This record gives sequence, C-alpha cells and structure tokens, in this order.
Amino acid sequence: MIAGWTAYDTNRSADIAQDSVALTREQLRIAEATHLTERFTAAVDQLGSEKKEVRITGILQLERILRDNPAEQPTITGVLVNFIREHAAKPNLGSASSPVRDWSRPVPMPASDLQAALTVLARREPLDVARQQTSRDGAPPEAPLDLSGLDLAGADLKHARLRHVDLSRTDLAFADLSQADLTGASLTSTSFNWAMLHDTTIEESDGVGTQFIETRIVGGSFAGTLLHTADFRGAMLHRVDVSGARWPRTSLAWAAISDVDLRTVDLEDASLRGVNARHVTFPGSLTAAEMPCGKLTDTSPQHLGIKQCPEKPPGSPQELWRPGPL
Repeated sequence: MIAGWTAYDTNRSADIAQDSVALTREQLRIAEATHLTERFTAAVDQLGSEKKEVRITGILQLERILRDNPAEQPTITGVLVNFIREHAAKPNLGSASSPVRDWSRPVPMPASDLQAALTVLARREPLDVARQQTSRDGAPPEAPLDLSGLDLAGADLKHARLRHVDLSRTDLAFADLSQADLTGASLTSTSFNWAMLHDTTIEESDGVGTQFIETRIVGGSFAGTLLHTADFRGAMLHRVDVSGARWPRTSLAWAAISDVDLRTVDLEDASLRGVNARHVTFPGSLTAAEMPCGKLTDTSPQHLGIKQCPEKPPGSPQELWRPGPL
C-alpha cells in the first residue's frame, strides 16, 4: 500500500508540474503577444507623426519587429506599402519620366522617410526563408508587392528583393537597382530612364512600353523577358544575359551594346538605328534596312549594311544627347 501510494503521489506531482509548465508557457505566450501588439501599435502611431524623424523611427521599429517575428511579415509589409503609397506621388510624366531631360536641374531624390520605408521593404527576407525561422504554422502567403503608379525617381534600391513586384506606371528614373532581383515583375509603362542596373535580375518579367532611355545595364539578366515596344534609346547594355527574350517593336536606337548574344532574342520590327555594337552576335535574319547609321566592331553577322549618320542623331531622346562609352 505504501509503495502504491508513493507511486500515485509521484504521478500526481508530475501531472501538477506539467500543468504548471503549460500554464507558464501560456502566460509567456500571452505576454509576448501583448508586448508585440504594443510595439506594433506604437510604431504605426509614429508613422502618422508630422515630424519626419519620428516617422523614420517608426519605420525602423517595424523592421525590428519583423526581425524578431518573421511570421508577421505580410502585416508589416502591408503597412510599409501603404506608407509608401501615401508619400510617393504619382509620376509627373512631364519631368523625370519624360524622354527629354533638362540636365541643368538636380537629379530627383525621394524624401528620407520614403527612402527608409523602401529600404526596409527591399531588404526583408523572402517569406519562405522567414518562415523557417518561426514555429508558426499555416501562415498566409504574402501577396505580390503592389508598387504601381508611384514616383520612386532616384530611389536607392540596391540589392532589393522585389520578385513578382508590380511596378506598372511607376517612375524609377535615376534609381539605383544594382544587384536587385525583379524576377517576374510587371513593368508596363515603367520608367527606368537614366537608372543604374548593374547585375540586376529582371528575368521572366513582362511589360508594354517600358522605358530604359540612357539606362546603364551592366551584367545581370533579362532572360525570358517579354517587353513589347520597350524603349532602350541611348542605353548601354554590356554583358547582359538576354537569352530567350522577346522584344518585338522595341527601340534600340543609338544604344551602345557590347559583349551581348542576341541570337535568341525576338527583335521583330525592332529599331536598330545608330546602334554602336562591339562583340555582339545578332540574329542572322536581320537585314541592312533594320540597322541604318550603325557602327559594328567584331560583330556577327558581318553582312549587315551600315550607313553614315551625323554625330548628333536627329530626333534624339533628349535635347542634350550624350552617348555613353562602351
């Protein structure tokens, strides 16, 4: 009897201990959730401040919450996107995104709080990686980012993680998108004029009327892109992977292209007037009529007809046309 009572008492003590541990864990979970809600509410309140410094503090606080609680990424991302929409006016099509650039005017730059929100949004961990850092199950998938119809001219988006982002009608003139990932992006009427695209990935993206006027595109990949009536006038394309790209009715007039293989690119009805090409392999189907006034150096096929053109091309993209070096 004594042995049986001892065993019963031991089991009962173990059950009480387990219940106590479970209760403590639940209390900790409630306390953490309450603290998270308080931090989140305080950060969102700061975003509505009239002082720019307070708004930036709120943005950085949201990033800290995101790092501590990766499962909250869809909620925090939504807040940041709404903030960006409220503070980024729609592009003025008569200024930064216009093919005519007044070089006497300063390069546009986003406000510091807007840039802070873009930076936090651009450097967040991909959601599949973030979920590996949390025990939360059944988290809702993150919807593709909608940054369409915004004025983001001059933005610093280096190393940005913006896969499948919607940038339709957004002005990214003069932006730095070096080593950014825009795979699968929607780029209809997007302006990348005078932007920096160094080692940028824009694979499998699509759009109509996308502008790359005098854009510096060095390295990176445009493989599998579908860009209908895109405008690359005066752009630099150097060592870019464009395999399988479809660019019908695209303008490459006066572009400087070097070390690029265009054999698998669909250039149907494209304009190649005045192209300056070096170490470029063009599709064999091109004819002389498709590349007047060009300059080819170590380029294939060699039978393309070349005509002489003036130093400053008539009808150039901007008043002060300045061709970039290869």
